[in-house]
Amino acid sequence: PKSMDKDSPALKGADCLIMTALTQTPTQMPDPMIGEFCRLVVETLKASGNVLVPCYPSGIIYDLFECLSQQMDMNGLTTVPLFFLSPVADSSLAYSNIMAEWLSTAKHNRVYLPEEPFVHGALQRGGRLKAFPSLEAETVHSEYRQPCVVFCGHPSLRCGDVVHFLQLWGASQQNLIVFTEPSFNHQAALAPFQPLAMKFVHCPIDTSLNFTQARKLVRDIKPKKIGRAHV
Repeated sequence: PKSMDKDSPALKGADCLIMTALTQTPTQMPDPMIGEFCRLVVETLKASGNVLVPCYPSGIIYDLFECLSQQMDMNGLTTVPLFFLSPVADSSLAYSNIMAEWLSTAKHNRVYLPEEPFVHGALQRGGRLKAFPSLEAETVHSEYRQPCVVFCGHPSLRCGDVVHFLQLWGASQQNLIVFTEPSFNHQAALAPFQPLAMKFVHCPIDTSLNFTQARKLVRDIKPKKIGRAHV
């Protein structure tokens, strides 16, 4: 995402600054955690295991597609498919490529070349990333093969297609579930599915401001009022 321009006249001396959230994992930086995520997925795929990623259908998932596909290329895993299951999967991928104003400068500039700012468009055209509204889609069974990586919701593991895959893959130690959302307790999420042979790992990727960054932001823009909202 685009960095906030703290020198913008529109932000200096704002009437009110509302802080909606600070990072829940202040000691873990997002970039190393994405690297760890890719390493764990690649290791599992090399051992012929499947990987399940409970996630939201937008946001950090775009970066995970990009970073993971690059690491898979480097490790000779170009034939392993990535499946993205969500009722809004197609629209999410489409809108991310046309709503460029929120992107970093490098990605924003690619729109005018013209090129897609994210790599998932190319991954879809090449057949490596396959998006479906749900497991009930007619083409899912003809496209499905293992090993694979499945991105689907909900991160709480209480609803959505993720429940089916836990039941399908849960009995094998070769398979892995990776929790990337910092706002969910992964052990509590897994509790109803125990005993579970499937491996699991908590790899929270939190891009929210930490306390130090938030304090600097307040000092730089000097708002007249500061509010806090719980969401």
